[in-house]
Amino acid sequence: MSATQDLEDRRVLRRTLRVASVEGGVIEVEIDRASGCAACAARAGCATGALAELAASAPLRLALPSGARVQPGDEVVVAIPAGGFLGAVSAAYLVPPLVLVLAVGLFTALGLPDLAVAGLSLPVFALSLWPVRRVERRGRVLADLSIVDILPKATGQGA
Repeated sequence: MSATQDLEDRRVLRRTLRVASVEGGVIEVEIDRASGCAACAARAGCATGALAELAASAPLRLALPSGARVQPGDEVVVAIPAGGFLGAVSAAYLVPPLVLVLAVGLFTALGLPDLAVAGLSLPVFALSLWPVRRVERRGRVLADLSIVDILPKATGQGA
């Protein structure tokens, strides 16, 4: 393996997922909702841990277009370039709070009362979520996700 190929492999995020169903060219995989709270020593007395357990009752399902030969119960290793993942995470978790902070700062600097600042900031925050929804509807993140290995249910080894 060359040094360039090794470097490229480090820039790819991988995860093993369970195949839930296969219909036509679409594979539906299940993702267990992970939480850092599961390993925390203080989780017994933590309200955040209790909320995470309540919200994480059902696995998340994701549909992937693929021509791979898999059956329900098999596991697949999926990969996504780290840059694509970081772009999606930035759009979802960094841009909306940043827009909200800027809006609150601007409205406060204009001398508006607190109630008006709050009332005007909420629609601005809602609008800041629009690019995330647009990216999700176009399937850009899923387009970067690819199946790199198949682990059949019966043997447990890659195909």
